[in-house]
Amino acid sequence: MSPNRFSCVRPALALALSLALTAIGPQAHAQPPAKAAQQTELSLAATGEATVPPDETVATLTAQSTGSSAADVQAAVNQMVATALGSAAHVKNLVATTGDYNVVTTNDGQGQPTGYQATQSLSLTMQAVRGAPPPVFLTLIGHLQAQALQLQSLGAVLSDTGRAHAEKIAILAAVHKLQDQATAIAGSLGAHVTLIKTLNVSDSNAASPMPDSRMMMATATPAQDQPGPIIVQAHVTAMIELTP
Repeated sequence: MSPNRFSCVRPALALALSLALTAIGPQAHAQPPAKAAQQTELSLAATGEATVPPDETVATLTAQSTGSSAADVQAAVNQMVATALGSAAHVKNLVATTGDYNVVTTNDGQGQPTGYQATQSLSLTMQAVRGAPPPVFLTLIGHLQAQALQLQSLGAVLSDTGRAHAEKIAILAAVHKLQDQATAIAGSLGAHVTLIKTLNVSDSNAASPMPDSRMMMATATPAQDQPGPIIVQAHVTAMIELTP
């Protein structure tokens, strides 16, 4: 091989080696990746409330009979309840349902049996603006009291639809409180919220107006009820991630 041929190969080889070293050089001396910013986990809880008017009125009455014959007292109670259901059927938008039916023995002061007592409960439910019972509802209660049914309670509640609406309001209020807390704490630490890792909503509780639970027979003045608002609560807990 002639000297001129070697002189052409060597410069070409040197250039190829130089390019190869340039390509792998940075990898050979690569720096380790920057360490990720330290994250902080923050556990928070908040309670939201919704104050809403009740939208249903509810009354509970009891039919009761006492006597020496078990068959007679049951027949009397059956007739009282049947008559009450017939009267309730004439009231539009009223829901009447029967409850527990019980027959027990009665005793004298020495514990000796003296007879029997039969009872059955009757529940009346009706839509009511702000929970105030309509006049026709109170009139029916007075009519049933006159037929010897005992009024056990009269009060106001939320319907299923009304409760669901109130729960949504309470949950949103709780979540907004949670967001405000997280933002305030993150700001005080010089960080910001990057992720909500978990979010849990507990069952809400409704504080209903207390019904009048006195046992009342027929009176000259019909029963009255002017209920207040109902407070529905929702409890929210969350695990939140903060990053500087």
